[in-house]
Amino acid sequence: YEVPANVDVSTGDINYEGNVSIKGNVITGFSVQAKGDIIVDGVVEGAKLIAGGNIILKRGMQGMSRGYMEADGNIISKFIENAVVKAGGYITTEAILHSKVSARGDITVGGKKGFVTGGEIRSTTSITIKTAGSTMGTNTVLEVGIDPSASDEYKNLEQSIISMRDEMEKLMPILNNFKKKINKGEVLSPDRI
Repeated sequence: YEVPANVDVSTGDINYEGNVSIKGNVITGFSVQAKGDIIVDGVVEGAKLIAGGNIILKRGMQGMSRGYMEADGNIISKFIENAVVKAGGYITTEAILHSKVSARGDITVGGKKGFVTGGEIRSTTSITIKTAGSTMGTNTVLEVGIDPSASDEYKNLEQSIISMRDEMEKLMPILNNFKKKINKGEVLSPDRI
């Protein structure tokens, strides 16, 4: 499916069973979902791209803290800025700024610039960068060796265990109170039981 200009109000969101090629930009607030590859000639703003195949951005993503890209395959982009990016394969780019980037394959930040500033970069296999971090002290996290999706699932499970324990601690006094009432021989209505 080919979009001759921008993905904006004139096109609306795009959901297609095959490959999607966009000749212009993808404007903030819009989404492109494809079972195949997504190729964008322009810039992707604070939009959402989800591909069953690869995502190729000939320019890059200026996410404005709203940008989201996810591909089952590889992601190739000139730059990634203020976005969340997930790839089932590898990620290749020239710069990553203040973004959460994770890949099951290699993450390569090369080209002329090859720098990462701020955010989290996570790969199962390897991260190759020319310059990591900045002199301004922006927190930059690099993580290698653990599948990012498994790590996320582990963190979510830990959080749900904590919330379940809290809920259990709130319920125990109530249950104990009812147990005392039943032991004393008090007759409770079926809805209270």
